Amino acid sequence: MKLLSLVLVYLTQTFMGGIVVCAVWGWSVLAMKLALLSRDAAKDQATYATVNQTIFKENPDMQPAQIEGRFLEQVFTGIFLQAGSSAIYAVFLFIGIYLVFLIRAFVPRLFFIMVFGSILLCIYATLGPLLPIWYAVELGQIFMIPYGYYLAITIACSIFIVPQSVSHAITEKLHAQTTLIKEALQLSPERLRNMDDNQVAAAIAEWDDTRNQIIQQADLATLQTGFLAREISMQKASGKDVQRLVEMVKMMRFCLSGQSIFIRHVHRRIKAAAGSTRSDGEKTPVAQASQTSVESLPYASAPALKDLLASVAASSDRQIRALQRGVEAFTNFLDRETGMSHTFSGIFKQPPIATEEMEAALSELKQAIADAAASQGEKSKADKPYPSRASYLHEVWQLFLCTFSSELETALEFALEIEKRPVKLWFPGRQNGSAEDVKKAHAVPQAMRRRIEMALGGDAVLPFEEDIPERIEGVESLELGKESTMSDRERRRSAALSIIQRVYRAVDWFFSSVESTFSLKVGILAICLAVPAWIYDNGSAEFYYREKGLWALISGVTAKGLFSGETTFGFVQRLLGVIIGGVVALAMWYISAGSGHGNAYGLAAVFAVSLALFIPWRIWNPNFLTHITATTSGALIIGYSWYDRPDSPVPEIWGPGQGWEVFWRRELLVLVGITAAWIIDLFPRPKPGRDHVRRVYSRTISELGNIGALVIKVLHNPPKNATEVSLYEQRWSELRAISSKLRLTSVRLLLAKLEPDINKKWNPERYAMLQRLQYDTIDLLSILAFVCEGLDPSTRTSAIASGAFSSTRVAATLNLMSIVSSGLATERPLPAILPSPRNPSREYPDLDSEVTDALSKASDTSSGFDRTAFILAEGTWVELGSIAEQMAVEAQALFGTNMSWT
Repeated sequence: MKLLSLVLVYLTQTFMGGIVVCAVWGWSVLAMKLALLSRDAAKDQATYATVNQTIFKENPDMQPAQIEGRFLEQVFTGIFLQAGSSAIYAVFLFIGIYLVFLIRAFVPRLFFIMVFGSILLCIYATLGPLLPIWYAVELGQIFMIPYGYYLAITIACSIFIVPQSVSHAITEKLHAQTTLIKEALQLSPERLRNMDDNQVAAAIAEWDDTRNQIIQQADLATLQTGFLAREISMQKASGKDVQRLVEMVKMMRFCLSGQSIFIRHVHRRIKAAAGSTRSDGEKTPVAQASQTSVESLPYASAPALKDLLASVAASSDRQIRALQRGVEAFTNFLDRETGMSHTFSGIFKQPPIATEEMEAALSELKQAIADAAASQGEKSKADKPYPSRASYLHEVWQLFLCTFSSELETALEFALEIEKRPVKLWFPGRQNGSAEDVKKAHAVPQAMRRRIEMALGGDAVLPFEEDIPERIEGVESLELGKESTMSDRERRRSAALSIIQRVYRAVDWFFSSVESTFSLKVGILAICLAVPAWIYDNGSAEFYYREKGLWALISGVTAKGLFSGETTFGFVQRLLGVIIGGVVALAMWYISAGSGHGNAYGLAAVFAVSLALFIPWRIWNPNFLTHITATTSGALIIGYSWYDRPDSPVPEIWGPGQGWEVFWRRELLVLVGITAAWIIDLFPRPKPGRDHVRRVYSRTISELGNIGALVIKVLHNPPKNATEVSLYEQRWSELRAISSKLRLTSVRLLLAKLEPDINKKWNPERYAMLQRLQYDTIDLLSILAFVCEGLDPSTRTSAIASGAFSSTRVAATLNLMSIVSSGLATERPLPAILPSPRNPSREYPDLDSEVTDALSKASDTSSGFDRTAFILAEGTWVELGSIAEQMAVEAQALFGTNMSWT
């Protein structure tokens, strides 16, 4: 409902919808013109003469209106149907439906617009063949006039009934995000230290859920940010200011990747110390037998973990309190900006300026940052040579605090600037500032934030958007440093082959791709459900129009999903919706009509009560399929019941009746349509969503391995010019795209349980674990890229020479990702003996021991050596190797093992 009240957003969507609907209307009119040209005029005239004779034989004294009514009844028996005209409509219906649903597959946001378009196509295709060549009926009016009324009412409501600007709506979503970020910050080392194993697992699950909600709120805001500074708004912050606030909150959200690494590492060490291989505490057969047993991962047996958490908490307690107070002050600022009463009061009286809280929080935060920096400097001077024990947890936590504090400090300073302004009426022309202003506003220590923004974690969250099969937005295949050595003759031969290959690929895509197969099946379904309307000899057309077969056609084409799980889910939800809507409509009709044929006043009173109950359900019900089907069914049952009453001024030809008669026809026809969609989804070749998830995970793991290899390349050869920096930044940004793709597959994971499973075993828990491991990999790669790109020469040399970055261990980690990706792509068993990314010379009881050993062997710890960066780089790659092993264990459990060697 909030989206409807955003004036500029709704007007833009309405304009796009109008273009699509007008294009479909034009396509339908073209079909009608060609169908009329194909008709046999002499046959139409002869049929007309026969109909007239029949009418006058019945009653020679009929009035012209009665004659018109009787003639129209004969038209709807299909007496004027001709094969050529029907064939043209069938071709146009198939092509139109194919194109409409192909657009719907690639642009999921246009779902409702595509529904309107498909309804218009179905109306033309089933009613157009009935009309003789000389009988003019504006079929477009059947749909376009009600559609115009709908647009006029909704546009007027969005403009005049509590209008809301995009700036105000996005500020609300920013407030929701910062509120959740404040909750996420509550999971501190001190809290973890005072928990037992089960409490830690529950707290981390709660933290994951909070982070998922943060990302979901960000997704909703992203859909609207393009409209900022292009509308009229009234608050202290202009549209351009809100854009900058969105960027600042986004950076704080990205910084949570450091906290994610910290708490997940704590959890893994606790599980390893308890000898657990899975979150449920049970060892898998593969883990017991495989060389890559999770039990021996380098986290285990850390008796000093509680002490380590106590040390981390003691060193960061003041900074944590400052962060929590700062986020609370920033959240309260956004809350004041989103208050409608506050905004409207600014028209007559400026609200008081409330800066005390933010000034105090900013002062405390700056002092905490300065104290932390001074403490770190004093410790470095006092402890040279460095202490023997390294703490990966401590360094990750400090990195998180440093980056988050920097972003929060910038956000508070900007919020203070906005708070001191008066409430203004902002026009688009006054908000178009230069891009340099935004860059200057973010001129914070870039060394601490350059790569953190590339991280996006998350978990099984249901995103607002829908997944687009076989495509990862923002991921490109880049081959670094590869030059073409082909001759001109070879290029010409390659071009000729490429044309043939493109034609072959186009044909193969048309018949095998998910999007095209989906559209083809919907087109075939539309033809199958519309065929009875084109057959006259056996009375099929008369039955089709009398029993409202168009309802089954529309229900069928809109019920087909991209994958089998979606179709089954839609089947259940639509069936539930039509039953709920039908029962409620029956109750409303009979309460208002009583024993009569309808009462306008009683119906208005019942509508008033029902709307008061069902509008909140419509707004807050997350399942749009159910409430749309329910409201549509209810409107049809009540509308036809009122339209078919005996005293109606415009009686319906072959109306479905009143009350119960409309109810059972609506229920039956919707059931026929959605059943037909379910059947055509299964035959001849169903498209299971689980195969889509498997292929996506194969590709995302492969891409993560490629990015990991590029990070190693950056470690050995840092970028030397702006071109290389830009190229690497493009690859780092792919981490965000992969994370978004993973979140979109969460819906597939849930719906895959509804798909038939005859020959293949589906294990959703294993795939969910693979998803979580990939989220961890994304967080770790983002930190590693950030660290490796900023290493000084002495630290870089020591890191390259360390054990974690040896060629054997690096190759083992990347090979494991490649093996897992290949197994997911082919569904073939994985080798029983896999390469190990662990140190071949000795086993360490925990990660810190291995990092400490590498630190003691560092080749150059003289001036300029960055101990923190070395620990982060070393520990993060060891973590990545462990996660690659866990991915292999999950893949072995899914597909089995064989005795081949890698």
